[in-house]
Amino acid sequence: LGVSLASSFPARAQSNGLYISDRYHLNNAAFRRHVLENVPIPARRPCYRMSGLHAARLLSSGHTILRQPAARAVHASPNGLTHFFWRFLLMGFDGVVVPRLIAEEAPPAQRPGVQRRRTLRLVQFWGGQAKAKLFDELRRAPSRVLILPLAVPIFLAAVALQGIGAIAGLVAPDRLLNAVPEDVLKGSTCQPVRTAEVSAG
Repeated sequence: LGVSLASSFPARAQSNGLYISDRYHLNNAAFRRHVLENVPIPARRPCYRMSGLHAARLLSSGHTILRQPAARAVHASPNGLTHFFWRFLLMGFDGVVVPRLIAEEAPPAQRPGVQRRRTLRLVQFWGGQAKAKLFDELRRAPSRVLILPLAVPIFLAAVALQGIGAIAGLVAPDRLLNAVPEDVLKGSTCQPVRTAEVSAG
């Protein structure tokens, strides 16, 4: 429960049909071939997951992102403390870096506000999601209130890691990405250029 509340996945939609969204998750998405040919998923950019930037490019190119509430994907729980540490650290990192990349690519008239405002909106969005997911879980399974004392410390640890990752995204993004273990980067759509690779070139 604590991991679920701190994750970036939204609460279950109340709608029964397709609805328009401004984002998607790569583990539960389908594309028409010509869409990916015209607007490919970015690669080798200074962040961990690229679905946020790709979604912004799709929208700016005139495409529409539709969500299907009946679609479900399973997101595995962290596999040990190391996986837990890096998952939420990089989630906070991307929360700062990806909006910055989107802002840099947007036309001047459409660029969002300064970094502080973008970060504040992100925190408000994550907080709203966590609240909605908690109420949804308790509504569907009221007995889960009994595990809240165990879930709260896990949730707080995950949020703290996201905060540290966000700070790293502001002050030392390249240094953090170069410290990520290779096995963690295997699930990434975007890998950093390692120092060794640069030297070899």
